[in-house]
Amino acid sequence: MTTATELKTLQPVVAGPADDRAPFPIGFGGHSLQVKVTGADSGGNFALGYLTAGPMSGPPLHMHTREDEWFYILKGEMTFQVGNERITAGPGTSIFAPRYVPHTWQNLTDEPVEALALVTPSNFENFLAEMTQAKGDTAALQEATKRYGNVVMGPPLSRG
Repeated sequence: MTTATELKTLQPVVAGPADDRAPFPIGFGGHSLQVKVTGADSGGNFALGYLTAGPMSGPPLHMHTREDEWFYILKGEMTFQVGNERITAGPGTSIFAPRYVPHTWQNLTDEPVEALALVTPSNFENFLAEMTQAKGDTAALQEATKRYGNVVMGPPLSRG
């Protein structure tokens, strides 16, 4: 956790619409993430990203053992599963997926979805960067998933 002294040393961050604070573009499986606030920016407290999800994109059912995730839909419609609940979320909808709760999301529409994604504490953005760099290398993907405390539990959502 960040101490009061460390908080005093944090600097303001302004990220414009096209700005991405990740060291390189993060994207795979039809979705991309522009990192607007990194864990380094927030003293490790959170990371915030602007998510663009193409049609039929989304991760497999999984859970995090270290982070909580929050999503806020800006444009389009995304389907979430959090625990045993399936939720169709449109603009203005907020979804919280706590650590240790299996969850996933999928853009089941034919239009792109735009959303904010917040992870607390931070470090998940580094996992996503490694996933992007792995470019389909199954062994590297599995190793990174394990090292970052994530557990894949099932397939992505489907339209059926």
